[in-house]
Amino acid sequence: MADADGGSLGKYPKTKVEQVLRSWWTKQMASPVRRPPQPPSVTRKEGGTIWDVQPELSSQQAVTVLADLESVLGFGPKTSVIRHGGYRGLEQFVRDLSSNVESAFKEHCDIVQTNVSEKTAKREVSLNAQL
Repeated sequence: MADADGGSLGKYPKTKVEQVLRSWWTKQMASPVRRPPQPPSVTRKEGGTIWDVQPELSSQQAVTVLADLESVLGFGPKTSVIRHGGYRGLEQFVRDLSSNVESAFKEHCDIVQTNVSEKTAKREVSLNAQL
């Protein structure tokens, strides 16, 4: 069975997923009014506000990237792939989310493969019954 890009349904498109995640992150962080949080060591030394201890990207904000991933994966991953508490930086975002999406992708492929196998088996039983 082939995916939308003509590849194998069971092959996780890791490079493409990581490209989408990095591109999405860059767009999100490009806001001119956005002020990135300070590292905890700086905040302890110099003081800061509650905003300085917040993640760089909240889990609620990260949910919107799933729509972009749907076109790459051929299905929409559940929001459970998003890390609770958000992400402190780009590398953590890409590493954690890509890993969680890969697990969801494999699970999705297993379900699809099982459904295809069951349909094939039912069709064979039906054909044999007709003979």
